[in-house]
Amino acid sequence: MVAPHPCHRHSPPPLPDGIEVLRALAVLGPGGIAAAISQLRTRAGLTASELAMLVGVDPATVDWWEHDLLVVPKLHHLFRLGTLAHHQPPPHG
Repeated sequence: MVAPHPCHRHSPPPLPDGIEVLRALAVLGPGGIAAAISQLRTRAGLTASELAMLVGVDPATVDWWEHDLLVVPKLHHLFRLGTLAHHQPPPHG
C-alpha cells in the first residue's frame, strides 16, 4: 500500500453550514457587523487605509462600515473580510 502524500494526511476542516452562517449574520445585525469589522481591523493591526486596500474599497467605505449602521458591506466584500478574518489568530484570553 502506498502512504498518502504528506499534504493529504489531514483533511481540511469542514466548511460551516451555510444556514448557520446566515443565522449568525442575522444575529449580528448591522451593529454587530460594524463591530466585527472594527475588531478585525484592530486585531490585524491594520489602518482603515490598509484594510481598504486588502478588501478593494476606499478608506471612507471602511469608516462607514465601522460607524454607520445603515452601510453594510456588499456580499463580495464580506467574503474578502471573512477570508482576512480566517487568517487571523484567535484572541488571547
